[in-house]
Amino acid sequence: MKQNIWLARFGIAAWPSFIGAGLLTTIIFFNIDAHDLILISGSRLDDHGIYSVTFIILWLFGSICGGASAWLASTSRAPSTHADRRHPPGTPKT
Repeated sequence: MKQNIWLARFGIAAWPSFIGAGLLTTIIFFNIDAHDLILISGSRLDDHGIYSVTFIILWLFGSICGGASAWLASTSRAPSTHADRRHPPGTPKT
């Protein structure tokens, strides 16, 4: 059961970051030609290699951000209901 929770958390972080990386890669290379980046960096990668490396870097960055958000949400100590917010533990309920 615990493995399914981690798999679900991974999916929650990985899937949106995959979509975001695809959109960002599209936006970046709509404005910048990959061939220009090859000439500037002196890389031996072709256009498809530049696209792939950029996508993987953006996906990794998005996954780290999404994973951190999921972890912070799971460790949150915020009250879960409206009634809990009005009467935190240790305060009298009037």
